[in-house]
Amino acid sequence: MRSSVALLVLLCCGVVMSVLRELSTKLAEQSVELKYTQNRMSAVENQLEELKKQNEVLSAEIRLKASQKQMEELKRETEGQALELITLQTRVNVTESQVSELSRENEYKIAFSASLSTVEAATTTGPFNTDFTLKYTNVFVNIGKAYNPETGIFTAPVRGVYTFRFSISGNGSTSVAVGARLFKNGRHVVIGYCQQPSHRVGTTNGASLLLEMGDVVYVQLYPMTQIFDNVNYHNTFSGQLLFTV
Repeated sequence: MRSSVALLVLLCCGVVMSVLRELSTKLAEQSVELKYTQNRMSAVENQLEELKKQNEVLSAEIRLKASQKQMEELKRETEGQALELITLQTRVNVTESQVSELSRENEYKIAFSASLSTVEAATTTGPFNTDFTLKYTNVFVNIGKAYNPETGIFTAPVRGVYTFRFSISGNGSTSVAVGARLFKNGRHVVIGYCQQPSHRVGTTNGASLLLEMGDVVYVQLYPMTQIFDNVNYHNTFSGQLLFTV
């Protein structure tokens, strides 16, 4: 009886040991599989992390390219605006130059015209032995007040090119001619001179002159000549500023 029990116990122990060995083997296999699975999980996680980093880099590159594109567009817009600004500045400079030129022209409006006599009665001037400055006292226009009718002298108020013209008229004579000369600062410029034995005789002359500020221009009766005038104003003296320089 005891031997049977002992045998049974031994058999049970063997079975248990066998089961334990099988369980141990399976546990070892599962442990290996778990470790393998963990390694795979770790590898997957590493791959995911790497993909995440790559995605971040790609996103950064995309944002950088977008920013670069925006910068290029802004650069083109800025260059376009700069060109427009230069164009506007050029137009402004041209306009300012034109305004300045117009202002200069408007600032110096110089023109005069006058005749010799203010009386309706016929008058004869000359002859004299020397040059005689003619005073054109009947002023038609005197813009800028550069002409002085009391002296017959025009004084340039600004440096520029001026044009002058005078006309003379007289009675025909075999002994006395009709003549006058235009002077600048005491120097003869041009002359008007004519003579015939009878009837009325007349002529005109003139010149454009570069005058400095303060230069004077006037007309003088030529020595030993005479002129005649009446209400028809045959003898005149005119001048005007063409442009400043």
